[in-house]
Amino acid sequence: MKISELLKNLKPSPEKMDLILVLGMSKSMLGNLQELKNYASNVVVVDANEQVWKKPVEQMQVSNVVFHSDVVSTSNAPQTFFTYNQVSYDGLINYALLDGSPKNLVQVSDFSVIPVTLTELVEKFSTVDSGKSVGLVIDIGSEGEALLSGLHETMFNRLGWCLLAPGSFSSLDYSHIGLTLQSFSEELLNAKKWFLFESKVKPELSQPTDDSGREIELAFLRDENQLLESQSREDLEKIKNLTEALARVSEAEEVYRAECLKLKSQVVELESLLEDAREDLARSRVVEEVAPISTHSEDLQEHLHKLNAQIDLLKELLFGRSESLG
Repeated sequence: MKISELLKNLKPSPEKMDLILVLGMSKSMLGNLQELKNYASNVVVVDANEQVWKKPVEQMQVSNVVFHSDVVSTSNAPQTFFTYNQVSYDGLINYALLDGSPKNLVQVSDFSVIPVTLTELVEKFSTVDSGKSVGLVIDIGSEGEALLSGLHETMFNRLGWCLLAPGSFSSLDYSHIGLTLQSFSEELLNAKKWFLFESKVKPELSQPTDDSGREIELAFLRDENQLLESQSREDLEKIKNLTEALARVSEAEEVYRAECLKLKSQVVELESLLEDAREDLARSRVVEEVAPISTHSEDLQEHLHKLNAQIDLLKELLFGRSESLG
């Protein structure tokens, strides 16, 4: 696919875009400016090589296509601009420090520049403040890739599409800023590739399997959450029942302790009465009577038996209460 055919895939809306920014100029793009002018109210070509590209752009004599000489970067801090014996390599990159640079590439000069940012260019040349009103053509190699990766959210909200000629093809995924790759073309003479991105994901590009996977995961999480809530309610009910049972045991323990104290007191009292009865019986035997056992003595014996029986019963009760208390 030729780049002219790629541009036709842009399918402009009934209303033209407000602005198309062409960052970096090349012979192939110069021949396609006529096509771009039909897509926007204003087309601004931005390139540092004014002496090379300004005159050819102006010779097109198209009212809505203008040339602007400047260096574009991610910040407007002062930087060094390098020129080479091949104009297409001119820019902010010092290729002498990079491995794999063309062997016949020679640096001609370098000088300090103050770049402008993409946001500043849009604010300067655009008149519309909302909607997808800006298109980008980026042809400044690795610098352009960095510019695209660091695109500010306010700028992206206005970006309808981007046509990129990257310096490498290793990182063409810009989904993290919402750009979706639509198609690409290759120039026959120099094998230069152009990639078309759009900031709006098309429905046919969505992946149902991913969506269903997320739905399954969400369903699993919902079920797991319901199970945890059910277990939590059961645990709270168990804690409540155990607390109430502990309170009942504590009350019963207090009752048993009171009963034990009462039984102990009764045992002591009966043992005292038994001792008194034994003393009375001993005194009665000392009485000088011929009868083997006096009526009084028999009454005392019967009283002793009753006291012993009561003491044994109380001890059994006391032993049972003590065992229940542990």
